[in-house]
Amino acid sequence: MLVLVTSMQKERLPDIFVSPPTKVYDFLKQVESLVIPGYAISRRSDCIGEDVEILEFHPQVLSKHKGLFGQLTASPFHGRRAQIEVRAQRWLDAYYPSYDTYVAAARAMFGPVISTYRKRYGMACPIRIQSKRALEPRLPERTKYFFDQFVASANKQGLHALDWKRFYHFVWAAHHGRINANEEDIGLLLLKSGFSEEMSNSLADLYLHGRQFYANRIMLAYMYPPQYRDA
Repeated sequence: MLVLVTSMQKERLPDIFVSPPTKVYDFLKQVESLVIPGYAISRRSDCIGEDVEILEFHPQVLSKHKGLFGQLTASPFHGRRAQIEVRAQRWLDAYYPSYDTYVAAARAMFGPVISTYRKRYGMACPIRIQSKRALEPRLPERTKYFFDQFVASANKQGLHALDWKRFYHFVWAAHHGRINANEEDIGLLLLKSGFSEEMSNSLADLYLHGRQFYANRIMLAYMYPPQYRDA
């Protein structure tokens, strides 16, 4: 997921997996052989990566989401589970789907598939959906202190000098604490803190550049020829 786009994705989308009762590649073959009313199932032939197999599910009835289809993927990265994804050319509610919209589309798309599989083979294969809470970005306490100092006092219509000072204190604290939060995380946190989408995008971009600046400044000390390192 990218943050520097015209329309920010306001919620992260969950990882969704199904735990098959058999080997995952055998599971895909079994699913591929099913006859499911209202679905066209096809196997992707252009998969990138060794041992990656993808089934696509195209509903044959009109959906409220334009160009909606689903994918079931087996990959060494997913171990014994198969990953479920749903995609659309255009979602009904926005450029990006909300968490709830995405989960509802996944359940509607793959519920009949799993039900048909269970009836055919007599074996359950539960779907596991990552919770909304687990997807929320979190900051360590020390870094959060500086972030909260910034957002609590900032003029969200247009930052003034003290606001910028607090923002760069936060960026330095993030670097000093070596936190793993990326620009997407910060953009989402800013959006949830009341900043506009445009300002959240801009500040997330500046956060990324600030982190890179501090990292590169430290690396630069080791790039000087020996005679200049103590200058």
